[in-house]
Amino acid sequence: MVTLISILDADDVLLNTGKAKVVWIRRNLNYADLEDKLRTVESINPWECNRTDITPIIGHENYERMGAFVYSREGTLPIQPIDGALQGVAELSSLGEIYVLSARKPEFTENVKEWLNNNGFYRYIKHDNVSSVSDPRYKDTPAVADSKKVGIAVEVGADMFVDDDRRHMPKEFLEGLQCLLFGETERKDIKPYIRIARNWGDVILCAREIAKYKTG
Repeated sequence: MVTLISILDADDVLLNTGKAKVVWIRRNLNYADLEDKLRTVESINPWECNRTDITPIIGHENYERMGAFVYSREGTLPIQPIDGALQGVAELSSLGEIYVLSARKPEFTENVKEWLNNNGFYRYIKHDNVSSVSDPRYKDTPAVADSKKVGIAVEVGADMFVDDDRRHMPKEFLEGLQCLLFGETERKDIKPYIRIARNWGDVILCAREIAKYKTG
């Protein structure tokens, strides 16, 4: 068995949270509420609903309002999985160990844990391997390359890190850690050491390549 250690973001890597955010935006906001007046609520897509991309469009206050609902138990549990996520996690688990690391606050990460259980992911992921970046266990973990998540990845010896928000990507190349920026959207100005994964097929392809390299 290859010991491949993978760290996965939860929202918009496992959970299709972007779709839930779009629903909230269309129900609760109108054109006057938007900060970016070149956009309409109808033009917002699920894959641009991470904090970095959506906040300039809807504004910080509206993002916080949206997150308070979408990340709540009521908002989280009905969310559907990302296409291919469960099958992908099953294959990753055959190669090694998986961690799920969320930027949600710890109290909202509890809802992710319940969602993972309801959707069958705990067949492949240890309960103790699911946590928030703000979990006390990582209190003293320093950021690496300007990313707390990358710092945690380095601390646990991860080979692969998958996230949909570019703010969590490292600002410099790190030997031994392949970072994947996940999602359907077109990516601009991405550093050459960051790999684009448009779907779970791309994630598995990368994982197999790393596993093959590690076995020589």
